[in-house]
Amino acid sequence: MNARAVRALLAVAGVLLGLYGYDLLRHDLHSSVQNAVASVVVAWTFLFAGIVAWARRPESRVGILMTFIAFCLLERKLQYSHDSVVFSFGFLFGELGITAAFAHAVLSYPSGRLRTAFERRFIAGSYVVVIGFSLALLAVWDHRRTCIWNDTYCSGPRPKSLFAIAPDPDVFDAIHGAYKIGVYGLLAVVFIGLIIRRIAHSTRAGRRLLAPLLLAAAFASTRAVSEAILAFLPHSHAASEGLFWWQITGQVAVPLALLAGLLTAQLARGTVADLVVELSHVAPGEVRDALARALNDESLQVAYWLPMRRVYVDEGGRTVTRCRSPDAGSSPRVTSSGARSSATCTTGRSSGSSRWPSSCASRSGNSAAAIRSSSVCSPGPSRSCRSRSRSSASSHGVCTRPC
Repeated sequence: MNARAVRALLAVAGVLLGLYGYDLLRHDLHSSVQNAVASVVVAWTFLFAGIVAWARRPESRVGILMTFIAFCLLERKLQYSHDSVVFSFGFLFGELGITAAFAHAVLSYPSGRLRTAFERRFIAGSYVVVIGFSLALLAVWDHRRTCIWNDTYCSGPRPKSLFAIAPDPDVFDAIHGAYKIGVYGLLAVVFIGLIIRRIAHSTRAGRRLLAPLLLAAAFASTRAVSEAILAFLPHSHAASEGLFWWQITGQVAVPLALLAGLLTAQLARGTVADLVVELSHVAPGEVRDALARALNDESLQVAYWLPMRRVYVDEGGRTVTRCRSPDAGSSPRVTSSGARSSATCTTGRSSGSSRWPSSCASRSGNSAAAIRSSSVCSPGPSRSCRSRSRSSASSHGVCTRPC
């Protein structure tokens, strides 16, 4: 079965499971129509965003992870059933979609792969902690005296736990309180800290790509406040409703933001592909104009390395010691050393916005015989870049990451 058929089957299964979840919310939990619809729409939003991202960016695992979150959120509705079997499995895995799986998708954005060993340990530990707590709660679930849903639900037949070992409502309350503090408190703080750390260590251009992570951090922080703090403090019904709709808004916005970020990166890759094609037939004197158009930065300058003179020159043959910039404070210095040349461009300000992935490309031909390598110097919004070339005089390296 190919990937397209799998995605189609998952879409159909997600819609059917969502309709069943809506029925449970309305007739078992007795939720209002608007709350039940909103809850299902959140899961369907993750499903839609996940399948589209999976189809458009199959090399990224974020689409698969968002699809997984969608089914976790839909499976979560099963815990509201009065049937013991459905309730037990719904309760066991019901928290994954809004905790570990959510953090997994966000921290692995945009590649779908966790970047550091600490992140991998954190996510693996989160899955274990969430399922472990759920299993422990089911082990002490007393269907006669324990009910954590609304009064209307509790007035009906209460489901039993298939995993009950030593039913005790007092122990259940203690474990449940520890779960709220540990997962929605401590783990949420670590999750938000990882997002802030990643954004802080990114370039200005990279921060635009990571904007969905800020949205996820805002959602996680409010979820932590509502679950880990307000659960132990008296608060009004209006406050609960306000937090509910804020969380619904955040849960809908996050998958859409992740999808938009992935599609924007795909458009940027298309810009790179167009540039490579254009550079294959552009005249040497028009290289700067082609790069400036792609980078949307008219202040961009190109410097070429002349090995015989051991200097960088511009397209007019004039010696370049610094990339000229309208802002004198952001003029980057160009240096070279030995047989291997390098040019370093530091950060400045750009007159326009640039959607550009971090990549460097080299091409052969179409360059003067005396030119060994070249570097693009742009006072753009991202970190310093460096292009190096070991190739012969017939090629030059073009750093396609704005300096």
